[in-house]
Amino acid sequence: MLNGKRGRFLHRSDPDGVIVDARYHLVTFESLDAAEQYAVGAGLTYHQGEGAHYDLDAIDDWCRSPSASTVDCDTFINVWNLLNDICLTVPWLVEPFRRGHYNVVYNKLFWGLNLPAMTPEGRHWTPIWRESQVRALRRVLTRTVLEFRRLLPGESYTTA
Repeated sequence: MLNGKRGRFLHRSDPDGVIVDARYHLVTFESLDAAEQYAVGAGLTYHQGEGAHYDLDAIDDWCRSPSASTVDCDTFINVWNLLNDICLTVPWLVEPFRRGHYNVVYNKLFWGLNLPAMTPEGRHWTPIWRESQVRALRRVLTRTVLEFRRLLPGESYTTA
């Protein structure tokens, strides 16, 4: 969801990224059926189901008032990965948040997922966020919303 509107778009996996048109605008759909028809018509492998849900309005709200107590590891890591997919799609974008201090933040989100294959039974890990890490996370999420908006049809995408 963005700007109060729901829409659908397609991820690609080989190579990773999102489906865009020749102007680097996201190809969007109003329904799952329309997305499936497009994918089949374009010769893309389509996996049925709802797929990932990105509430970018909620992310935008969090970025306006970030708080360590409201970090949602699952939601935030999915949005961070969306930024990576966008950067892999748009040739002049470079994902600047995969090194140094940002790796620590990403890894905290990852471990905060408490994936069953990596978390001992009966155990749970809750990350403790430093203020600098919350600021770094805010930078990543703000950039994701900005880049996603630029991909929307009708928006201008410039290299400047």
